[in-house]
Amino acid sequence: MLNDPRKDIILIVDYFTKKSLQCLLVSSHEAINFSQRKVTLELLFLGLLKESTSLAASCLLPMGITLKNTVTTTTKRLTCQAFTPDELKLLEVLRASTHRLNSELSKVVIEREKAENRQDFEMASAFRDRENDIKKQISLLKSRIASETWEIFEHTFVRNVSDINFSDESLDALRLAVKESQRLNHNHVNPEHILLGLLETGGLEFVDFLEELGTHALSLRKRLDNLLAGESYTSKNSNVYIENLVNNGGEIVSEKSININAGRDISGSVINLGEISGNVSNTINQLQESKEANTSELADLLKQLQSSINSEDNGLDDKDKAKALKYIDAIGKLGSKQNDLTLRENADTALDALSAIVGKVSSLFSSAKPLIDSVKAILGF
Repeated sequence: MLNDPRKDIILIVDYFTKKSLQCLLVSSHEAINFSQRKVTLELLFLGLLKESTSLAASCLLPMGITLKNTVTTTTKRLTCQAFTPDELKLLEVLRASTHRLNSELSKVVIEREKAENRQDFEMASAFRDRENDIKKQISLLKSRIASETWEIFEHTFVRNVSDINFSDESLDALRLAVKESQRLNHNHVNPEHILLGLLETGGLEFVDFLEELGTHALSLRKRLDNLLAGESYTSKNSNVYIENLVNNGGEIVSEKSININAGRDISGSVINLGEISGNVSNTINQLQESKEANTSELADLLKQLQSSINSEDNGLDDKDKAKALKYIDAIGKLGSKQNDLTLRENADTALDALSAIVGKVSSLFSSAKPLIDSVKAILGF
């Protein structure tokens, strides 16, 4: 096992499909619901089951494994090991506050757009001021929670898979999922491979868990092997998507994604930086044609960032360059539609992730960080 579990999971999920990453992020959400600091094998299994369109779910459901009995069995097996009463209270306040503010923000945006359409510029300006005020409140709320109880903040605002705290057993299962995909000569890790990884983990605890659900590991493995034998997998380049789950009073209300990895598939496809950078250039060109405020200045900043990332001697490897370019692309898309809440959430995530990547190289960080800060100022982050 690598010393840093987060670096480990980043390497593992480089092969995972959008649907597989969705399962992992759902399992993280379930960890919060069950007051667990780590995603256990049971919660990983529950995340697979909730992705009902996958082959893994189609294997489980006919065997009588339902969400209801899985949740019941998981509840019996997992003790509340994580949060103190004060921490739980703060978590509930966070959920309620973010839900209220996001709901109010959506209404204000709608009213501002109505005022603009009827050319009531005074009213539109008032709504715009209120919109900006709410955004600042949300930002301050996140910062306050982050400084007071970082661990809760980290669980509640999981932005990508590398933020998830997996148990050692779950990490083993994810490693085995990659090996199972390779064994079957498949190009990517799908939910069914994760299920195979769980079965291959071989721990008695998970075997007991399946028996409590009314099935046996060997029976499940046989059924899954039969289903996989009838599936065809085509070779294609892998673009890994990181899903953002937005909590609304404890419920998942939306799923947002940023295509952040050029990545590679298991067959070893090479990252095409030229193509990715070309997409960024197209986004910046569209930004320059936009009628949104400060687009010319924003486009210039993004061009400088793009040039810094593309530099051959900046110290980044191709994988980090590909990620950084795609983050810049997500930021540029918001510049053209600055009131799109989905694009705003994506850009917010992208700005944080871009800062983390340039922070790996001190010389790059010193030149790129001021540019990122200027972008944040223009976009109101």
